Amino acid sequence: MINKQKDFDADALDLNSVELRKIKEANPIAGLFKLLEVVSARLASGELFDRGKVFRHEDPSGWIVDTCVGLETEVWETGIWPTNRKHCTVVEQYESEEEAEKGHNRWVLSMQSNTSQKLIDIDVWGLGKLIGANENDN
Repeated sequence: MINKQKDFDADALDLNSVELRKIKEANPIAGLFKLLEVVSARLASGELFDRGKVFRHEDPSGWIVDTCVGLETEVWETGIWPTNRKHCTVVEQYESEEEAEKGHNRWVLSMQSNTSQKLIDIDVWGLGKLIGANENDN
């Protein structure tokens, strides 16, 4: 079930409080097996494209903010698809659906105020550590 962007109190959301939060990391190998397990189960049940509850904002200019429970981590997370849609950047995770909805709304407002901002991936799969990436690298 996708919840399209609904009205919310923009004044109650502090854009300056947007911070990178990673609650759970998926080991790359275990994460891949978990993802395959979930996809396989969904294929068998005919519910492959049912992601459960989803908060989603599709901006007319092309970018998308999508918040749902990640298949491999099983925690709420927000991903942002840029206009070119080459890849999704997971920018934040949350401990509850309520936090996820608030975080989703914050990211929508943040993108609306600055569509060219640099998005930092929270590296859910921990691949940055494997390849020696540093968050300060460009």
